[in-house]
Amino acid sequence: MTGLTHRTLRYYEELGLLGKRHHRRGRARVYTAQEVERLRMIQQCQQLPGFSLKKIKGIVEKHQLAERLLEEARREPSGPKREEKLLEAREQLQAHLDIVEKHLERLAGARKRMRASIAEIDKELDEL
Repeated sequence: MTGLTHRTLRYYEELGLLGKRHHRRGRARVYTAQEVERLRMIQQCQQLPGFSLKKIKGIVEKHQLAERLLEEARREPSGPKREEKLLEAREQLQAHLDIVEKHLERLAGARKRMRASIAEIDKELDEL
């Protein structure tokens, strides 16, 4: 489903990017929809420059915490506890978004520099 090898999945489990799986030898690992989404997030982050697995783990942990807080908040009746959990979940997701936006800004800067270099080369080629 994800295109990842068994070895990669085991490695992610060892690093704590995924929960440990208890399965019988030779049997397929079974993942929840949330875990499959987490695997997709990991894959997307790995495609971006500057995202080490350590950094990705931090992002995944922030996202997991936000999901857990959101689930807890939704089980709470309206009131201060619910509001507190919702605010905390929002804070975690905002931290995640800030990281992503920071990297997007860096990528946009790199793209701008590359385009400028290509334009310079094109100008030199036109002068030939």
